Amino acid sequence: MRFNRLLALSALLTVSLTATAEVTYDANGVGSVGKGDVQELFGWNNATLNANAASLQFQLLTTGGATWQCLGYNPQNKPVLTTHGLESSTVESAVAVEVRRNRQDNVTGFVLNGANVATVTYTEVGKCPSPSLSAKWVQQPALVEGSLVYSNGGDPMLQVTSDGLIWHDLPVTPDTL
Repeated sequence: MRFNRLLALSALLTVSLTATAEVTYDANGVGSVGKGDVQELFGWNNATLNANAASLQFQLLTTGGATWQCLGYNPQNKPVLTTHGLESSTVESAVAVEVRRNRQDNVTGFVLNGANVATVTYTEVGKCPSPSLSAKWVQQPALVEGSLVYSNGGDPMLQVTSDGLIWHDLPVTPDTL
């Protein structure tokens, strides 16, 4: 009987410990990351997490595509409509992070304060390429108004790195995206 109580208590503690690890964020990079997710990802114990928490970097990674049309007039003054597309464009943006600590100064998690739009890198869409230099176009191609259509490749993925080189995906439990 006593063994069954210990087994039940052990199972309850295991469930409650695994339930505390979570990653929540919105499309703007606002949310939180539990310490357990980072520890599991890097294989760190509490002491290693405490020592390395300030050096962790987080980023949002978003992938999507776009199509657009350009209209120009060739040397014969005939309209030329071209369609362009980008199958996959990746947007990476750093996420401002605040290390959450308890009264004993141990890391308990990370507060995500949002993506830094100044760090966004992306491929330019909606640009109309110039025609060949040998042809004298009457009008250079221009974007057809309303033709730019974006397609989303999925929800943003939150990533973390400890060395600035290798980025690791965090488990996704996003808020409203």
